[in-house]
Amino acid sequence: MSKAYVFYNTIDPVGLKLITIIPTSFINKSAQSTMRFGLIVGAISIVLSIVIAILLAWRTATPIVTLARSMQGLGIIKETELPQSNRVDEIGLLETKLYNMSYRIREHIKTEYSINLEKKTAELKALQAQINPHFLQNTLQMIGSMLFTKKPAESYEIIRSLSDMFRYVIRDPNDLAYLKAEIDHLNNYMLIQKQRFYSKLTYHTEMDESMMLSPIPKLTLQPIVENAFFHGLENKSGHWELSVSVVREHDKVRIRIRDNGVGIREDKLADLQKRLHQHSGQVWTHGNRIGIQNVASRIQMHFGPDYGITIESELGAGTMVTVSIPIAGGDQHA
Repeated sequence: MSKAYVFYNTIDPVGLKLITIIPTSFINKSAQSTMRFGLIVGAISIVLSIVIAILLAWRTATPIVTLARSMQGLGIIKETELPQSNRVDEIGLLETKLYNMSYRIREHIKTEYSINLEKKTAELKALQAQINPHFLQNTLQMIGSMLFTKKPAESYEIIRSLSDMFRYVIRDPNDLAYLKAEIDHLNNYMLIQKQRFYSKLTYHTEMDESMMLSPIPKLTLQPIVENAFFHGLENKSGHWELSVSVVREHDKVRIRIRDNGVGIREDKLADLQKRLHQHSGQVWTHGNRIGIQNVASRIQMHFGPDYGITIESELGAGTMVTVSIPIAGGDQHA
């Protein structure tokens, strides 16, 4: 029998021989059954191993990833609250320490920021409480000469304008005013300047009266116009032109101040634009004047980074400063 396995066995002590014949098909069938069983057991073992490995990796890696994301998204200045961990192992200890550290750092920065902001605000209010001494000196000298050369009514008009300017600066303690009050203050300033430079200065205004109740930080426009005289017009020969327009554009009030002065060099303009768009939320005080950076920063502090100041200028052709503030009744971030 060629397709069978033969097994011999002798039974002692009688010497009887036992012959066992097993067909090859039976052996192969048994081997295949054993192989299938082994494959099933192996596949199940592999799947279980993978599942166990994934669970172990997930339990180990998830808190590490969470901790890393918490550190990556940690906002020191922003009011970012990190979730506190309930784990009792080393990773939970790290998460707890990170939470406590971020809280202490944020509180420390807020305290330092408040102290510096109060200091800068006090310096700025001290500047607000005074009028440029050179402007005041020139105005008083002009009034003195007008008393001898002009009609009393003309001299009184200049004195009244100067008085109204002082009253606006020191009377109302609030930092915000209506746009109408700010425009009136600017017109008083320009009335005096027109009297000083009557032979060479032209002043135009274009106002949207419906925007006059919009909020604006006090002494926003006068420092910009002072810059126009100091940096643009006083260095220009020939006739001076200065215009102020108030228009509504979408959800903002745009106040544009144009002059035909000497303009700003391209490199200096780029540096100024960069500083005006930093949105740092702080005020700067340099010397004895309220600079344009102070004005831009105060607008952003009150209303947010969507508002502020932009500057366009061409050397030899003049400068345009645009002030953006919210419309009356809009969202304010006082």
